[in-house]
Amino acid sequence: MQTLIIFILPCIIFCTWGIAASAQNAAEWWRQKKTRIQYLEQQITALEASGIIALYACLLHEIDTAFTDWTFSPWLHPQEKSEIHDELDEQRYHAVRNIDQLLHLTEDGQLKMPDSERLQAIRSIGDDAGASLAFVLWYKEETNCLIKERQQEPGDIDHLIILFP
Repeated sequence: MQTLIIFILPCIIFCTWGIAASAQNAAEWWRQKKTRIQYLEQQITALEASGIIALYACLLHEIDTAFTDWTFSPWLHPQEKSEIHDELDEQRYHAVRNIDQLLHLTEDGQLKMPDSERLQAIRSIGDDAGASLAFVLWYKEETNCLIKERQQEPGDIDHLIILFP
């Protein structure tokens, strides 16, 4: 009987010590998992923010090329140039304002709102960036079509004069 106690008592102590050690490891594992999830969410936010900034960089480039192409175009009337200038200035202002807002949401690592709200706000800015870029591209295409039509008008008139003298 004593040999049994001598044999079982160390087994119980050893098993209890092993369970306590693994419980500590499990708690540590869960803590590390929460930290990993938090870092992944921050990386997702940073990745989305960098993609949005790239969209806005493309948008601002398109606006700048449009200004350059149309400012000195002889095929656009001064009033049309003024309207185009105003529209593109509004788009530029809107883009810069959204970039500032995006930087405010992602800077300093200070959490002023829950991650889900922050991610939702960033995605909203991203949706706006895509819509603005689509609008500017459409606007450029429409204006370029107008310029091409006006470039063809003198040739069309000359052709009509030849057909109907």
